[in-house]
Amino acid sequence: MAHARVPALLLQSLSTMSIASPCIDICKFDSKTGFCVGCMRTREECKSWKKMKDKHRRKIIEDRSRREHKLSK
Repeated sequence: MAHARVPALLLQSLSTMSIASPCIDICKFDSKTGFCVGCMRTREECKSWKKMKDKHRRKIIEDRSRREHKLSK
């Protein structure tokens, strides 16, 4: 029986199922909210992103519009 070859990168993605970082290399933090004006994460969220569970990462990304609204006030 022949097995289809799966590219290593795809295999890695499937095994980790990670949510990509929303970083866009701006990295300037608003002094009032503490959010990065580029990705809308806090410093602590940026630092711990790689160690976070996908569930927590997803919550941060889903919260982006609320954070943007808070930043614009």
